[in-house]
Amino acid sequence: MRVASRTRELAWAVRRESAILLGRRDVRVAASVMALVVIVWNIYRKVPELDHFGHDALAYWSVDPVAPYGQTVGELNAFLYAPPMAGLLGLANQLPWPLFQGLLLVLQLAAVAWMAREWTLVVLALPPVFNELFFGNVNLFIALAIALGFTWSGTWAFVLLTKVTPGVGLLWFAVRREWRAVATALGVTAAIAAVSFV
Repeated sequence: MRVASRTRELAWAVRRESAILLGRRDVRVAASVMALVVIVWNIYRKVPELDHFGHDALAYWSVDPVAPYGQTVGELNAFLYAPPMAGLLGLANQLPWPLFQGLLLVLQLAAVAWMAREWTLVVLALPPVFNELFFGNVNLFIALAIALGFTWSGTWAFVLLTKVTPGVGLLWFAVRREWRAVATALGVTAAIAAVSFV
């Protein structure tokens, strides 16, 4: 009697949990379909601005590693990052522009997919993320470096060598007294800067 009662309870629990999981899956599917509609709408909306497609990526591709700061802030192709990034990106202009732009877009999509997992389509539909992809900015890579930085603190070097402000996230480790993570992040940054300086 007790075994039969226990079996019924277990079967009821399994049914309830599977209904919840199916409900979550249905929500994800509905959200993904809506996201696809929004993505198509965003693409349609950006058609008049196609001459700005990859605007920021063009600054990375066309940087001269010897004199990266030839343009003033606000000009087309103005390079606004640290000299080590200029050295690294100086290799990029060895590729044809369409290939570099396509490769950058694929890497950005991969970064979003890794961070968003099953919610990738929904995240891609968000206007700030869509704009990052459209203009080819580095913010998605900064977000990826921050996400990875909680496991491998050396990835914070990318954050500090591109846009310094998000580097305030290192305070997370300082507040938690994880000095090794802070030292690793700053050490990797200093090593890259030293190699670039030499």
